[in-house]
Amino acid sequence: MIHTLRLCTVCIEEKPEGDFVKRGNGYRNTCKQCHAEIMKRRRTEDPESGRESRSRYKKSEKGKEANRRHQKGWRDRNRDKVNRYYSLYRKRNPGKIKALTAKRYADKTKATPKWADLSAIARIYQEAREKGMHVDHIVPLRSEVVCGLHCEANLQLMTPAENRRKSNLWPLQKEVIQGREEGCRALATGIVKALQEA
Repeated sequence: MIHTLRLCTVCIEEKPEGDFVKRGNGYRNTCKQCHAEIMKRRRTEDPESGRESRSRYKKSEKGKEANRRHQKGWRDRNRDKVNRYYSLYRKRNPGKIKALTAKRYADKTKATPKWADLSAIARIYQEAREKGMHVDHIVPLRSEVVCGLHCEANLQLMTPAENRRKSNLWPLQKEVIQGREEGCRALATGIVKALQEA
């Protein structure tokens, strides 16, 4: 009998498929032991919480923000575990990784305007490689609020840690999301200035 191995996202161990909790037509990403510990901890911490109230809270802006903070905190506290998981994931799913890379490339090429200085962009990437830094898009190529361009004026060098911290955010994102007039004015002024300098 062949046992298919799955990777638990909590304990980062490969276990037989039978050791995982079924969900719909497949399995959860957590093994039965880790899932039981999580559920026990949840029931202990909040015995009165019900599925309905949790669902409403998760859909609210406050719940989404709390979830993002919680996930980021967990990732920061468990950096080694996260790195091990992603390393194993990349090795086990080369097709998915290639598809994501291809999608990123396609997004980047669509975001590259005809007037972009490709040699300047290449020099920025070369400088980053020589200095061991990352090239970051100041205004992200894909974001909930705005989509930036892949051009030399929208690129900056950052350390790998700074780039991970910045993630897919940009300096004026909170102001725009909250609809503050001063943020929108600053954004418009910044765009006009960048276009005039280009």
